[in-house]
Amino acid sequence: MLFVLYWDTTASLSSHQRLEVATRLRDAGLFASGRLEIVRWEVSPDGRDTLLVDAESEDDFNQVLDEWRAAAPGCFELAKDSPFGTSSQ
Repeated sequence: MLFVLYWDTTASLSSHQRLEVATRLRDAGLFASGRLEIVRWEVSPDGRDTLLVDAESEDDFNQVLDEWRAAAPGCFELAKDSPFGTSSQ
């Protein structure tokens, strides 16, 4: 099942701090954890990112997002997610 996730990182975080958060998520096994596959990740230098992921279920997807938020409190200023499909679906 495909999902799209859009987020803004907190404006006060530097690029270095965003990298530290990503490293912390990776080291904790929360980044591309096996419960989801990152299909595409669009990154902008101002902290606005879009992620397209494939997950077994909506529960798996939401659980990973909750773990990211818990591991990186205050990192995400805005985060929106939605099931994703093509116009032919």
